Amino acid sequence: MVFKPFNAQESLRGSLAEWYETEKNTATLLKAVLKSLKIPTLSGDDLWSVLRLTWITTVHGNPTPDHWKRLKVPALAELYHRSCEVLGDLPATLKRLDLPLTVTEAAAPKTGFVNFRNVWRNSCRTWCTANKKALIGIVTEAMQLPANDQARYELAKRIGSLSAVPSPDEKSSVGAPAVLTPVVACLDPWLRFPVINGRGEIGALLRSLKLADGDLQRQVKGITSLVGQFGIEDALTVDVLADVIAKHIPKSLPAAGGHPSEQQDASDLPYLDEAEREATRKSQSVTYRNRHNKITNTLRELLRTHKLSQGTRPDSRYAVLVKNYDQNGRDLLIEVKS
Repeated sequence: MVFKPFNAQESLRGSLAEWYETEKNTATLLKAVLKSLKIPTLSGDDLWSVLRLTWITTVHGNPTPDHWKRLKVPALAELYHRSCEVLGDLPATLKRLDLPLTVTEAAAPKTGFVNFRNVWRNSCRTWCTANKKALIGIVTEAMQLPANDQARYELAKRIGSLSAVPSPDEKSSVGAPAVLTPVVACLDPWLRFPVINGRGEIGALLRSLKLADGDLQRQVKGITSLVGQFGIEDALTVDVLADVIAKHIPKSLPAAGGHPSEQQDASDLPYLDEAEREATRKSQSVTYRNRHNKITNTLRELLRTHKLSQGTRPDSRYAVLVKNYDQNGRDLLIEVKS
């Protein structure tokens, strides 16, 4: 029997694809906002408003269609010192706010994906003021994260060292990672920093990877290592498919001290499925092309005279290996990024 690893793209369809786009929209909005502001001058209230841009309001577990009225618009109004006037629809309201064009455009689609518990929302404002200097440093660094993941591990360590957010009665608290990792995930230019909060699906994934008892740095290392494997294109994919990944990934990972016995280290580079995945938003069909597969297939055509392979072992996956590319015995390793 041929070993077939889990592929996340097969699950990222329908409503899950739409939710993934909402998370990407949120990332686009946060980047646009913070690029238009002077980050070192942000106040504690400003930082709290940045957090609010990731939040949603839910009823019976489902996001309300108008949470933009209570979260997105008030947060933007505070960040840009505008009067918060909510009109009949979002486009008209954004026009009245008179925000920078890039922010207006980024705020127009559906955004927000974190159902942050109400008990923490207001006390989080005081916490932002108390930790303003540290938060400004974290936000600044998040926007400048390089491709190398070591900086993400170091940033995770800094986040994990922050004090927890107390409840209004100070009888309980929530850790800084639950507050900050959604924002950092959105600001990461490479979308590799994971969302690690109290959501049940994330908890299930951490348990399946045996990371539930680890500190934030170890959890970030574990989840980040999945990006680029198993069809997982970025950390937002992990957030959307956390429960699905929790069920399948442990079976695809090599056992300690070895690898699945029926899996080869590499296979010939195949033609990849470029089928488009569709999601429905407001009764309109929105098509998303899998650019990664299209690029890989184009590369295959350009290098058709060479021997090409791809890494298939879970602990050493790679996109394309060109054997003896220079006719002098040297191989060329290529990572395909869309």
